[in-house]
Amino acid sequence: MYIHKSLLSGKTRQVENNQFQQEPLSVFVYHTPLPVDGLKLDKNEITRTYLFVTSIDENQSRAKQSFDYGNYKRLASLSKSNIDYFQYSNEETKTR
Repeated sequence: MYIHKSLLSGKTRQVENNQFQQEPLSVFVYHTPLPVDGLKLDKNEITRTYLFVTSIDENQSRAKQSFDYGNYKRLASLSKSNIDYFQYSNEETKTR
């Protein structure tokens, strides 16, 4: 099963504690994007559960490892019948 993810990178907007940090930090953000069509129930549904995971770290591989942990390891503890997975058929998206 493919879990869609997006990667953003940049710098924090401000220094949080100038005693330990002299300038904004470079960070990497992996996140599950919102569904393109929004969050809507089908006619036969009364509830729907989505799983959104966000991981932020200064180290890109650590950010990805945390994101993957949130998606795959924690997924086992949730009922698969209650989770709507995002699968995309776009081959370009799958190679990211």
